[in-house]
Amino acid sequence: MNHTTPIQTASRWSGALRRKIAGSPEFETWLEQAAQEPVTPARIDQWFLYAIQAESTDDIVPLDTLRKVRTQVFYTVLVRDLAKLADLKEVVQAMSHLADLAIAQAYRTVATELAELHGTPIDPATGKPQEMLILAMGKL
Repeated sequence: MNHTTPIQTASRWSGALRRKIAGSPEFETWLEQAAQEPVTPARIDQWFLYAIQAESTDDIVPLDTLRKVRTQVFYTVLVRDLAKLADLKEVVQAMSHLADLAIAQAYRTVATELAELHGTPIDPATGKPQEMLILAMGKL
């Protein structure tokens, strides 16, 4: 019997995956383990927190941290989807949570930088700090 791993199955369809694992054997090892379980919002948050602890030294999350988590989510979802291990709900939920996480971190970074430069915006009617609003239109 010929047993094909999920990564082998997905690699047949994705040149990006083939290039990624060819250039990073340690990522392939990580991906083999990661693809065994569903990609949930809790797992994405766990990967993000681990990446922050490993790389961040202040309140602003480095872009490299977000890129690392994005790579982990993209390739894990890709492998699980192409190997028919993930249903549509898992794929959509994972990608939506990643988008929410990225927007929240971008907001936090920009709000911190702007507050340091210009001060915290104050609502003239209440005198309380005012939050920035994010309006998303279309695909992220």
